[in-house]
Amino acid sequence: YFDVIFFFFLSVPGDIVDLSGKKLGVHRGIEHYTIGQRRGLGVSSNKPLYVHSIDAEKNQVVLSDNDALLCAGLVAEDWVWAGNYWPEKSFDGRVKIRLASPATEAEIIPQGDGCYKIMFKYPQRAVAPGQSAVVYLDGVIVGGGVISQSIRI
Repeated sequence: YFDVIFFFFLSVPGDIVDLSGKKLGVHRGIEHYTIGQRRGLGVSSNKPLYVHSIDAEKNQVVLSDNDALLCAGLVAEDWVWAGNYWPEKSFDGRVKIRLASPATEAEIIPQGDGCYKIMFKYPQRAVAPGQSAVVYLDGVIVGGGVISQSIRI
């Protein structure tokens, strides 16, 4: 029983690659990295590199320069809306994609099946699947969902 639990928490090393797939180094387990991370990557380069994406299927951490982290929008699922009111038409609001960032102007677009696409007025950096997108109207939270996909520029 304890062997199974120990195995569950065991980090599995894998490759750190660039966007073209070129191997840059070895990571200590994908659970130690997050989109947009710069420090503690364990690779050297003549320019700053950031975690662009994490490919769990290939057990790879993909690095890029900062500009490649910019996103035009995102898709989110598992929404909770205030008053259980589910918007059926597109609307403009403000969206936060991380706690420490200010809310940014965006269009919120229903996609059906409880999914919403959010298109930012200005590109946002390091949109991370698995994190929350929170929608505000007039400074009040009206809904939130879990980011399932970033929409790159």
